[in-house]
Amino acid sequence: ATLAKSLRVDQRTGKASAVATKVCRVTKRHYRDILELARHTYNGEDYIHEAFDKWTDSSGKNYFVGIEGEHGEIVACENLAALDQGKTAWMEGLRVHPDYRGKGLASQLEGHLVRYAEGTGKGVEHG
Repeated sequence: ATLAKSLRVDQRTGKASAVATKVCRVTKRHYRDILELARHTYNGEDYIHEAFDKWTDSSGKNYFVGIEGEHGEIVACENLAALDQGKTAWMEGLRVHPDYRGKGLASQLEGHLVRYAEGTGKGVEHG
């Protein structure tokens, strides 16, 4: 897991403050959290719950990460898939729970995945 900082805006005062967030690998135990994210995307007709088993398998073709909320639940996620026999990294499935949007979590995930891909020598494509 990687600790990073994100911004949290106090709805009452409008002031932003840095919040430590934890990027972690999404595993089978996070399935309910991913279902909750999917429920809030595309009017509940999101596809990521269908991709979940593929993205969390042990083939090494996917690097599915999330950001944990205050109670350890996944509040944001994105997958990095290896394409072209591992030469290209494709980012897909970026989701942020509505209660956590506007806090920089998407940027944090994107940055984490780009650094990870660059560390493996893959070119990065966004989907």
